[in-house]
Amino acid sequence: MPPGYETRIDVSVSTSVLVAQIATHLTPNPTEFILHERVHTLSLQRQVHQSLSVGRFEPGSATGEFIDIGRVIFVPAGVPLRIRSDGVMTNSIRCVFRPPLLEELLGEEVDQSRNRLNSCLNVKRPVIRDVMLRIAREIEAPGYASTRLMEALGNTLLVELVRYLRETPADGNLLRGGLSRAAYRKVIRRLEEEGPPPTLDELAALAELSKRHLTRAFHETTGMTIHQQLDELRLKRATMLLDEGNLSIAEIAERLGFHSPSAFSTAFGRWAGKSPSRYRNDLLRMRDLPDSR
Repeated sequence: MPPGYETRIDVSVSTSVLVAQIATHLTPNPTEFILHERVHTLSLQRQVHQSLSVGRFEPGSATGEFIDIGRVIFVPAGVPLRIRSDGVMTNSIRCVFRPPLLEELLGEEVDQSRNRLNSCLNVKRPVIRDVMLRIAREIEAPGYASTRLMEALGNTLLVELVRYLRETPADGNLLRGGLSRAAYRKVIRRLEEEGPPPTLDELAALAELSKRHLTRAFHETTGMTIHQQLDELRLKRATMLLDEGNLSIAEIAERLGFHSPSAFSTAFGRWAGKSPSRYRNDLLRMRDLPDSR
């Protein structure tokens, strides 16, 4: 690890399936390093910063291009991951699976083909994100029958991860019936624009497809509905605006095309596990920590 890199485990809870941890990571300066996980580890970044990281898995002597690291990342045991980071402090939920449960359910070792490893750098399965956020909330504020709930959430997460790994094509081609890369880029660029969201008619015209075909193909390509993808893009943009601190919650809601500040707060809370105001306050608190400078 580079000088100054630090991972602090703030709280940890064990189940029969996994060990769930709330962790704080500090990378003080732009740097490049190799991450080794001895056990299969799924991580979700809770504080989404404008500074991004890129990475590539390096199994054996194989190398590939660096690609953007998403909010949810799966690092298979024993596969080195080279990361280039701008240098930030982040907070994450880590789920470390007990061996050999994942292989037993998957029915084989984790495939180390380039496309499957690349798909692990940005796990696009909303249910995985939602379950991990629910685990984080339960760790921080355990309720009645918390142990039983954590067991159920751990099993759900394991099954959903295995489904994701099994459904990812090994050869890098789009799934059958999926969008062409050109159509996908057109739709994503439109979804990324600020202001009122596009209609399905508009997106279908951009992709030169029927609404029904676009809806099905988009889900097959991304694992998300168009609405889920729109929310993901808008809420990631919201974290950047909250980080910048120049706009009020109401102004951010208007800029991103939400009907009202309350609609924005509800969507953001469901996505991030906390309200926009708490998210902004947590960012300010992290900046005030001595290690974050």
